[in-house]
Amino acid sequence: VAYVHGFTAVCPGLGKYFRRGDTVCRRPFGWDSAPMHYLRRCSDARRPSTLARLMRTTAALQAALLHASRFLVGSRYMADLLAQNGFPAGKVAVLPPHFLPDDLSLAYTPPTEPFNVLYAGRLEIEKGVPYLLRALAHLPGHVRLEVAGDGSQLDRYEALASELGLAGRVAFLGWLDEEALGQALRRCALLVMPSIFPEPFGKSGIDALTHGRPVVAFDVGGISDWLHDGVDGYLVSARDTSALAERIGQLLDNPGLHEQMGRAGQMGVSTRYAASRHLATLLAALQAAIDDDE
Repeated sequence: VAYVHGFTAVCPGLGKYFRRGDTVCRRPFGWDSAPMHYLRRCSDARRPSTLARLMRTTAALQAALLHASRFLVGSRYMADLLAQNGFPAGKVAVLPPHFLPDDLSLAYTPPTEPFNVLYAGRLEIEKGVPYLLRALAHLPGHVRLEVAGDGSQLDRYEALASELGLAGRVAFLGWLDEEALGQALRRCALLVMPSIFPEPFGKSGIDALTHGRPVVAFDVGGISDWLHDGVDGYLVSARDTSALAERIGQLLDNPGLHEQMGRAGQMGVSTRYAASRHLATLLAALQAAIDDDE
């Protein structure tokens, strides 16, 4: 049984999106997609020999995975992606890479900093932080952003915050351990996920919902599996900075709506991501693999 979470076997660029245009790639893997590396910049490959190596590696990984009896993925998006790339759809099951104790009791608490917005994730191009910074520039001056995470784009994002006049409103916290991230989630009013690549799942969103924090996210990849527009947060069309700012402001300006969505999020994750449900899905996949072999 193979758990397929990332894009190593279906995308030589590893991100399933085009850096030239910041759009999601919807093409299946194949040698006919090689020109996209140059036309749309879906990888860092420049030399033909480098591109050929990336393509051969992806093809070899895909061939190796196809020897598995059953496949587990984190979201419906990943299940559809595997099917598009020749994996047998009937042998793919969705098993979110996250679960909570069955006896976990979740109590909603209002944010200690009701005008704080949180981003938690890697500081890399595909995570879309510039779109969040530009959205913040559309919001009133009392709205602040905390950025929890580290990565190769830190200096660039700090410079962009200054260019946008946001230096005093954005705090780059660096990587946070579980306790510190929990504190940040208790402070903030909501979490924003501005990813421009198709997230295979998006675990930071589940962490936020568990703390009773609504999520505002670009509607990419597997995010819509767990984020329900208008129920426990908002889904926004990718790269729509104005809509992102509007939805953030709507939650910040309405404490009653915030609490309603926060409670809905806690109720949803405690049901959908219970450990017993996770275990049942895993055992079913393992049993199916055993049955295949008999």
